[in-house]
Amino acid sequence: MQDPATAKFDGMPRSAIDSGLADIVAPVDDLPGRIIAYLQRTPLAHTAETTLAEKTQNALDKAIILLRTHTGHDFSLYKKNTFYRRIERRMGIHQIERIADYVRYLQENSQELDLLFKELLIGVTSFFRDSAVWEELRKKILPALIATRPDGHVLRAWVPGCSTGEEAYSLAMVFKEVTEKLKPRKKVTLQVFATDLDKDAISKARQGLYPENICADVTPQHLSRFFTKDEQGCRVTAEIRAMVTFAPQSIIMDRPLRSWIF
Repeated sequence: MQDPATAKFDGMPRSAIDSGLADIVAPVDDLPGRIIAYLQRTPLAHTAETTLAEKTQNALDKAIILLRTHTGHDFSLYKKNTFYRRIERRMGIHQIERIADYVRYLQENSQELDLLFKELLIGVTSFFRDSAVWEELRKKILPALIATRPDGHVLRAWVPGCSTGEEAYSLAMVFKEVTEKLKPRKKVTLQVFATDLDKDAISKARQGLYPENICADVTPQHLSRFFTKDEQGCRVTAEIRAMVTFAPQSIIMDRPLRSWIF
């Protein structure tokens, strides 16, 4: 991302940098060279796991220990090939050739530990992902569930690994649609508890603000009914946001919320 100090209009680069997604921030004239240098590196991830040298394995184990000490989270059972690829990408950004040197860099730079931790939290989500499932919820599961509950009942749902909140908000929207179409209507409400290990993702989810390109996943009807548009993007309405409570949680280390499942 271009260094905002070198931009005539700094709104766009500042917004991208604030999102935490920019790996490189530099004057625009320096960016091509930085990108080319990254692409020219030979990825370590191409090496088969079984042929990695013992020294490389030891260096990776040290990286796991450093992460556990710094963040409190244990990545020792993380998929090895994915772990290699994530570290390789960070090495490429810093133009570090040897894993041992990168581990030394981790030891000396707590900020890089934070960045590597975020690199390993691969949040993949979207609104109404797997449309067939949402149709099943809309047409069969939720109507049947509501029918068995008395007036005034509060249904509770837990969305673990919610990332930036799209799935949790999708559930609230579908529930709202279903209850509005029921005849006779019941005063049954839904409270969604959504959790994720990534505190930054939780912070974004709470804002309920998404780029305009969500129209690829959200129908025009949903956009007009459940979102408001402004210069920053599309924001989930206050009515839907009030149905969802977001909180950081590790489903490995923290107690599961079994009592929250409907």
